[in-house]
Amino acid sequence: MRNASGRPARILIVSTMVEPEIGEYPDSGKFGLFAGVAPGGVTDERTLEAFVRDERVDYFDGES
Repeated sequence: MRNASGRPARILIVSTMVEPEIGEYPDSGKFGLFAGVAPGGVTDERTLEAFVRDERVDYFDGES
């Protein structure tokens, strides 16, 4: 989401809590990929957790 209005924005995010989960991080140009357990589940049960651009990167890569 991008708010170019100069005024506060309210955003509603809805989730089915079903895996796999893919999220876009537009400020840093990467995607987060999660599989094996639904969001909010036990992270030790994940079979895939990756943050990618053109190649795999760390979660905080490109964030300020």
